[in-house]
Amino acid sequence: MNDIEQRNGTDGPAIIGDGSAGRELYAYIYDHFGGHAFTRDETTDYSMITDVQGWEWIRAFMERLLAMDDLERAVTVDNARHADRLFQYCGCGGDDERAVPRVLNPPSICWTWLEAAYERLGDADGLRRLYSYRIITSRDDGRIGTEESNRAVRRLIRSLRELAGDEWSDCVRRIVDLQQRYHGNPMVHGRNPAYEMLLKQERLGEAAWEYCRSRNRDLRADAVIDELFAVMAESDAEQACALLLEPLHDADSPLMRADMQEHIERICTVLRRLADSLGPDRMRTETDLLLRRYRRRKALREALERLLREYDGRQMVNMNER
Repeated sequence: MNDIEQRNGTDGPAIIGDGSAGRELYAYIYDHFGGHAFTRDETTDYSMITDVQGWEWIRAFMERLLAMDDLERAVTVDNARHADRLFQYCGCGGDDERAVPRVLNPPSICWTWLEAAYERLGDADGLRRLYSYRIITSRDDGRIGTEESNRAVRRLIRSLRELAGDEWSDCVRRIVDLQQRYHGNPMVHGRNPAYEMLLKQERLGEAAWEYCRSRNRDLRADAVIDELFAVMAESDAEQACALLLEPLHDADSPLMRADMQEHIERICTVLRRLADSLGPDRMRTETDLLLRRYRRRKALREALERLLREYDGRQMVNMNER
């Protein structure tokens, strides 16, 4: 028996999961209802909340409320909820519910109730569906890249991988497919920290390129490219570098409009990545193109010439070492 399977000594299905949902729910009940029967400890005794039949009722009710009986339907309903919140925020459609039908937005504790029910009832399919849903619909809450966020995302992916077992590859393909079909619009969904982590861990270069391309179609998102460039380059270095070089090839891009120091540093960073991925000769070709195109950009030209001398010096050292 692995570390996600356990029994709590009561009759009924074997409990699965790490018990985190049960603990969170236990604390929620204590905070909202109190009573002498509940104590603020780390218990995962689900029978203190209800019996197996009660958990089955909770599962049935929450699956219907959250549309979690089918993964694709759950993702489409999440899209509808998100669109509803955006419409309400901007006032689009006014009070005409025929133009903008209202969508029920259940509180987040409902997902905790459902997860705890899946844990208590040993419902591995349900937990896999819920964890996959969370990866597909994850959104940047302002903590992306922080250790706290990374730790939570790693735990989510690890839990799903352990539950999926031999079906892990199929599970990943399903997540990629649904994310691309329903959560590919960056103007609506923004960055997805859980999906980005999955792409890096599984080295999904083609899916990473598609994710970055969609997020750079209308507005440039260099942070996303920086995060996933290594994964993209492993799969197709030419394709990854073409995406990286797009602003350097566009004289009207924000990066090339002004001779600002931060822009110059970014240009040099891009060219160094190009050299690392496709070789110094390709970097020299792109640098020479910029030198010919921007003859009056003194600071830029000086930085590019330094870059060329740097790589010429490296080449001389390598030749001498041979």
